[in-house]
Amino acid sequence: MTESLFVSSYVIYYFRYLFLEICGFSVNLMRSTIVFLTTFILPVCLADNNCLKEEGCDCIIAGTWQNELGSNVTFTCKNGQLDGKYNSKVGEAEDYYTLSGRYTVSGPKNDVVELGWVVAWNNKKFGNSHSSTSWSGIYYPDDKVIRTQWLLTRYQEHKDYWMTTMVNHDEFKRIH
Repeated sequence: MTESLFVSSYVIYYFRYLFLEICGFSVNLMRSTIVFLTTFILPVCLADNNCLKEEGCDCIIAGTWQNELGSNVTFTCKNGQLDGKYNSKVGEAEDYYTLSGRYTVSGPKNDVVELGWVVAWNNKKFGNSHSSTSWSGIYYPDDKVIRTQWLLTRYQEHKDYWMTTMVNHDEFKRIH
């Protein structure tokens, strides 16, 4: 609620400046415009934190990213749902794999993104690799990098259960 009040105050200040100082419009026109914006437009944008970021209300991490090993991930995202594809440069993963996950935004400017996604290593070219990887990470706008920790779980015989999961990290930089 305090964010809503802050944004509303900012909008009112901006339009007062715009109409009175720059355009010289009447106070009545200014008031009716402010009422329209704060009643109809602002609540829609605040309901979806990403509406102020990009056209179509997609999140700021939409696009293609590459990690330090050359693996590519492409995200599409809307309303907290993260979808896309992943191409690994590690091993024999020459094709794309479907990914699914979730994201949320936070920070004082709603420009920090916390996200997580999963890839089941199963595609048409190589079939089922009997493994899956989950990434959990965060994007800060000041360094424009998605920093993640990942868990790769692969099939092992029951007696070798202790070897089923590997842990590491990736940093993804935007390429598109």
